[in-house]
Amino acid sequence: TLSTEQWTNTSVTATVKDNGDAHSGVARTEYSLDGGSWTAYSGALSIAGHGKHTVSARAIDNVGRISGTASKTALVDKVAPVISKVEQQPDSGHTEMTLAVTATDADSGVKGYAVTTEEKAPALDSFSADAPKVDHNGVYYIWAADKAGNISAAAKVDVTALDIVPPVVVKVETQRTWDATENWAKVTAQDDNSGVVAIGWAVPDGVIQWADADSEATFTYANNGNYNAYARDLAGNVSEPYPFIIDHIDKHSPVIDSVEWDKGWSQEKTITVKAHDTERRQCVRRHFCRLHVRADRACGRENPDPGSLDERGGGDRPFHRR
Repeated sequence: TLSTEQWTNTSVTATVKDNGDAHSGVARTEYSLDGGSWTAYSGALSIAGHGKHTVSARAIDNVGRISGTASKTALVDKVAPVISKVEQQPDSGHTEMTLAVTATDADSGVKGYAVTTEEKAPALDSFSADAPKVDHNGVYYIWAADKAGNISAAAKVDVTALDIVPPVVVKVETQRTWDATENWAKVTAQDDNSGVVAIGWAVPDGVIQWADADSEATFTYANNGNYNAYARDLAGNVSEPYPFIIDHIDKHSPVIDSVEWDKGWSQEKTITVKAHDTERRQCVRRHFCRLHVRADRACGRENPDPGSLDERGGGDRPFHRR
């Protein structure tokens, strides 16, 4: 019998035991190692050499009859596996890196792999048949173990392709001309790793409204107010909020405060209109217009003639502004 019939990187102990002989009895037992000469068995054998070793045994009775041969194979592997290549394979979002290991072991075969952050071989129970995976950039050490318990030399890998840094909103340009219904805002963002895939906006503490974009996106807004711009990269990282203000939408008509003119009779009048606009937080400029009058000779009265009024409410002469 053998102390183990599995691959091992230590010695294998072989013992020979006969089943007796009902007639003349067993005179001796013999063994042969790897097809060598038969040797009288006197005690347990220690097989320490690397490789596959065949141990054969037989019994000889007291009249010289020889039994059949029984054989066992001792498996000793003292050579560690060799790692020839480690390929870095990021997932689609660049959030996890698979380290595809190519390793060989000529005897017992590769059992599995392990990864560490220090150049110190891990325990055998930490090896797995699956390829190692990491989720942060950094320096790693890859190991392979064979079925006999030998561990390879470490393969050093520097992982740099994972994206754990969020994108940055570089600037937000807003419309600076007044409009009665809406304003636009143009958001520019960048990401030096997996790249920008979406740009969005939200009111403070609101839900982000995303649009597919790789560097710029323009949005329209129907209301003045405070907003935040965001960017998202391929890895799913989201930028910090970039605050901006929409403040050039004017939905309120201006208000005429007063209309004044001289009540006396004259051939020319100046009418003063005062107005304000609350949305723009500024006063509307005063407008002056002149109305010509003519004499109604048929009835002896002078009647005002509005002339040809233009769209600003003026007469047939230009407005005067002050």
